[in-house]
Amino acid sequence: MNFSVTLRAFVLLSALALVLFGFGATINAALGLGDSIVSHFWNMEALALAFALIAGYAFPHVRGVRKGDSVVAVLPSVQYSGNEAVAFMKSGFALAASDARKGGRIRISLPNHREAEGIVTEYASTFSPAVVDVKEVG
Repeated sequence: MNFSVTLRAFVLLSALALVLFGFGATINAALGLGDSIVSHFWNMEALALAFALIAGYAFPHVRGVRKGDSVVAVLPSVQYSGNEAVAFMKSGFALAASDARKGGRIRISLPNHREAEGIVTEYASTFSPAVVDVKEVG
């Protein structure tokens, strides 16, 4: 969920609700209605909040990962110590070099100026960028 988008959508929809509430009597008279949703301010605010939450949740899924976005690259790594191999994951920030959706392949530019290819596993949220599992480093 992207709280920035949620907050912006809520402010915009609340402003729209206030305008509709202000012109509610005129709208009801023009449509020949005695009572409608524009006559009930709190109902419109509840709808504004609901649509803002939906927008905040849906935004990353609709947008996906775009070229130039910051991503977290997760690289599998193996370190040998004597006769034992220890597998672990390294992660770091990178830039998306192409567009992709969740589960799709994406090219990324690593901080050491190398390019890699991976699969998008998570979309960006409010506090974290998208996550890419690196499969090939070029």
